[in-house]
Amino acid sequence: MDYELEAKAVSEDFRIVSILRSYDSPFGITTKRIATLLGGASIRSITQAMVRLKKSGKVQRVTHTPPARWRLSIPSQNSTAKRKGVKLCEKRF
Repeated sequence: MDYELEAKAVSEDFRIVSILRSYDSPFGITTKRIATLLGGASIRSITQAMVRLKKSGKVQRVTHTPPARWRLSIPSQNSTAKRKGVKLCEKRF
């Protein structure tokens, strides 16, 4: 992968995670809303970024029917994200 493209992807992932932190809700936020908040980014690029973040254990998909809703993962005691040391949002009571 080209370094410029990789840097752009990391920057976009960081912006998406910051949006998910600010819109922390048990019901999640839709892909379309994330694209709107990013200033008109394409839904396809947001979906690709969400798949990357899901594989790393940072986000989880709330719904499995359209429209897709996403939220930050809350790692369980022995989840992959916790073993990898991914810092995630704290569980709110």
